[in-house]
Amino acid sequence: MSRTTRLAALTAFTLLLTACPTTMPHKQGQSTHTQHPPAPTPYNPNLAAGNAVSRGTTLQPTGSSATYRAVSFQELPQWNEQSFGESLAAFQKSCLKLANQAKWQYTCARANQTARTAAAAKAFFEQNFTPWQVSEKGQASGKITGYYEPVLHGDTRNTSAARFPIYGIPSDFVSIPLPAHLRNSKASVRVAPA
Repeated sequence: MSRTTRLAALTAFTLLLTACPTTMPHKQGQSTHTQHPPAPTPYNPNLAAGNAVSRGTTLQPTGSSATYRAVSFQELPQWNEQSFGESLAAFQKSCLKLANQAKWQYTCARANQTARTAAAAKAFFEQNFTPWQVSEKGQASGKITGYYEPVLHGDTRNTSAARFPIYGIPSDFVSIPLPAHLRNSKASVRVAPA
């Protein structure tokens, strides 16, 4: 995996994590009364990238107990301390694939027209994205798990793009199904000619 791909994945993961809420300790003398946000609107999975969403807008996916609330970028911890130029470069690289989807074309075009300076990159993100605070059943803290699946491009022969060929499963590969009571165990098999 290239350094740029890792940086893009790390940047996306970091942006996702920085959008997570932070639990603040209750200070004595403060009111414990919380304001209830307006009722969530139905989740729209086709919401086009680059469309502004008003701060305070709430969405709730059907069948989920999670609620998404649009917040300002200033509510993100350490937002002003990010490496915006590097984040923009990673996003521009992501646009090589994203721009194939109609809902990303406008935003990717704007990204490619944006200078890689910190100020221009920061303005790009603030004008084209919305940070969302995710809560479940009204709780301001919780756990989030993200998964990353690398896409590897290879070849069956040594090329400049694929230094190490992938030949596939060897013709003499032996697969032995284990009994149910051993499926979570390790098995080592050695096959020798007779």
